[in-house]
Amino acid sequence: NAGPPGPASGGTAVGNGKVLYDGDLRADIDENIDVVSFVRQVYVHGTPMGFATRFDRSPRIPQLLAMLRDSREQQSWGNIVAVLGMIGDRRVAGPLMDFVSQHNTRGKDWEDVRVLTSAMMGLGYLANHTGDRDVLAFLDRARSAQFWADAALAEELAFSASIGLALSGTSQGRQSLLEAYRYEISRRNGAVAENLLGYLELNDEIAREGLRAYYAD
Repeated sequence: NAGPPGPASGGTAVGNGKVLYDGDLRADIDENIDVVSFVRQVYVHGTPMGFATRFDRSPRIPQLLAMLRDSREQQSWGNIVAVLGMIGDRRVAGPLMDFVSQHNTRGKDWEDVRVLTSAMMGLGYLANHTGDRDVLAFLDRARSAQFWADAALAEELAFSASIGLALSGTSQGRQSLLEAYRYEISRRNGAVAENLLGYLELNDEIAREGLRAYYAD
């Protein structure tokens, strides 16, 4: 396996302080780019979700879902799952959860972690748009290391689900994070609890200001 991941598609760094930030600057992207061309780009610092908010309610969902089933588009999967969530259409809930389940296998590498992290974030974006309780319940299960088949990477992947719950900005997501925080405090696991406290604060910020405002310039 390669070393710990840098920025993941979706605008998050995992394995290095769990720092959340936007991806490449908007100035680096053609203002008139279409969503399919957008997801096929390579973004060194992670998918620029501030830019991706403009694809809200895009009609290209069927094409993006087809790309997600096409192994020839594998290099774009991280961007696709994040953007599908940001589009915010209820129809993508099942396909996104299925994508995670199908790729929840042993023998993963750090590139797989990046893609699955993007999927967790995409589910968080989707829950923010729709309040889908099944999506939130899925993220809640995924925040447990026991959910993940690859034990070596399970902790990183569980953290990515917590990021998704934070990005949902929902009360259900907040409750899941609060339960996780209290559990880690009871175990005197201060480092993990500190990360979860940051996710609770992010959930509150998004609930208060909205996802679009969070990613605004």
